[in-house]
Amino acid sequence: MDTYYKYVSNYGPESGELSLSAGMFISRGCSHFVTRKNDLQASTLYTPLEMHNKHLEFWGPAEIQEFWQGKSFQRMDDGNMLSYDLARILSANFGNDWPAFKQFVLSAHFEDGGAEAAKQHLGIELGGAVAAIFEKAGDKPVDWNPQPELWETEPDSVPKPAAVNFQAGPRGRESSPR
Repeated sequence: MDTYYKYVSNYGPESGELSLSAGMFISRGCSHFVTRKNDLQASTLYTPLEMHNKHLEFWGPAEIQEFWQGKSFQRMDDGNMLSYDLARILSANFGNDWPAFKQFVLSAHFEDGGAEAAKQHLGIELGGAVAAIFEKAGDKPVDWNPQPELWETEPDSVPKPAAVNFQAGPRGRESSPR
């Protein structure tokens, strides 16, 4: 674990809290994945039922807009872990039809959170998919759909990290300066 965090600290912020992670995608330089363990499922902190309950407690209309905008992945609370887990759940479900999922991924745009690409290639509303996962099917789907008009539009409002954690959660420690 020490070797892993020493390596990934070269690609993260110079100071501040780090998120617990089992791996990262590092886009700087030669893009690559880095993992702590061969079996990424071995690092789960919660049972599937506990994770599902955490999702139900955490996500609301404001938080899901952070997710679609990409901001929730940078949170220093459970929102970080839950964002990566929600992305994993959606990818696993959408990936069941690999050709359609591949086209969705290749066509998705940050500006609309992938909404148009999901309609075109997966035949779904992203908000409807999330509402089903969160057991919110009776809620208005618009509350869960990406709504870019509500997002901050300043260029630096969403951090563009050189490294992206997956299987992340709160770590609660200060990173050491490089």
